[in-house]
Amino acid sequence: MNQNVKDALSFDPLDTAEKITGLRCDEDQNTIGVGVALSTFNSDVKKSILVETKDTHFMMLFSEFLSVATDLGFKEILRDQIQDSKDVFIIMYRPGILLKCESYYDGSVVNSANMYLNYKGPNEGMFHYSGGYVCDADGQSVWEASFDVREGLRFTINMMEEKGQILESWVERPFLWLLDYNHTKIEGYDYNAINAGRISRLPSEVQRMILQAKYK
Repeated sequence: MNQNVKDALSFDPLDTAEKITGLRCDEDQNTIGVGVALSTFNSDVKKSILVETKDTHFMMLFSEFLSVATDLGFKEILRDQIQDSKDVFIIMYRPGILLKCESYYDGSVVNSANMYLNYKGPNEGMFHYSGGYVCDADGQSVWEASFDVREGLRFTINMMEEKGQILESWVERPFLWLLDYNHTKIEGYDYNAINAGRISRLPSEVQRMILQAKYK
């Protein structure tokens, strides 16, 4: 685990500002100002460290994000043009991990990027995740989890592999959001139908991983 990356991604500028001034941000404008300054500084630090470690970062070129994912073993398994735009929605896969991402600004930068998986190991092996405990296996906890990986895709995977194991077969399905930004603009959009439609177009081995997992 790269401690410098973890420290930069974990840094809380407002909490640090309150510790510096001894005042709460909601009570003191100067404390807010310190927090904003620290946030700007940390954004530059984070980007520098993530670029140095060949990891993903905010406002990254979409082509560079795909290169990082490919370097980590992901393969593209679905690509859709986003309606009424020059942007694309892509699903990538490596054993046990589903990664979806979409571009913005006419395909130039990353708009969203999330990965979904099951992990066996200690909770502290996961970084900034959504999900929960599933069961115990071989004396270790199993978790279903999703991650925003616009920042730190490489770091997040490496941390889990160092602390535990990413399962190639899912025990429980994470909450999948396989919609692109245009879908939510359509009144009455059907989340389940859109998800199911995209899952049905994935390779059979990926469909099995998703559909054979327990689903709440």
